[in-house]
Amino acid sequence: MSSEKRPVAGRRAIPTRLGYVSLTGRVADDEAQQAALVRADCRQIVSEPAPHRVRLRAAVTGLGSGSTLVIDRPVRVARSLRELRTLLTDVLDPGAIDLQILTGAWSGVHRMRAAPTTDRTLYTAAVLIADLERDLARERTLDGLAEARARGRVGGRPQAVSPAALTVARRLRAAGQSVAAIAGRLNVARSTLYRALRRQP
Repeated sequence: MSSEKRPVAGRRAIPTRLGYVSLTGRVADDEAQQAALVRADCRQIVSEPAPHRVRLRAAVTGLGSGSTLVIDRPVRVARSLRELRTLLTDVLDPGAIDLQILTGAWSGVHRMRAAPTTDRTLYTAAVLIADLERDLARERTLDGLAEARARGRVGGRPQAVSPAALTVARRLRAAGQSVAAIAGRLNVARSTLYRALRRQP
């Protein structure tokens, strides 16, 4: 999936469209990134596992003035506001490299070197609010679910009545207590306890 070209010594790099894929390990997500960059006419596509940025930094260094770094969302190249600002102002801007975002509130081509200082501040703040916070929350959730599956746990709603509580409920029921009274003692809904008790032991 990755192709990376370095400029020949003594020869000026020509402008190009560089696509960047931050691999998440989720096949559908990684393939969607790749497909979006191909549709955006990226002649080079660099990929590496998230949250590494080694190949990204190397590839950007080799880009010529007027080139464009293309990503589907800001979260692919930044995990914080500071990291995003560093990329925009310290890496892309000095090299006269544009940033194209394909989706989200700030989709489009951005030339930070042509923007006033106030606009740069508003830009980075808006990107953080509109994209990074939402996307990072999504990434953390998906990563947590993936880690849980790797450990043999699956997501979903936890059981309302634990096996231990159900054992107690059966004993109390056998002793003559009503379902309503038992539900109150166990702090569960009566209908929930009814369903649990109807299941086979």
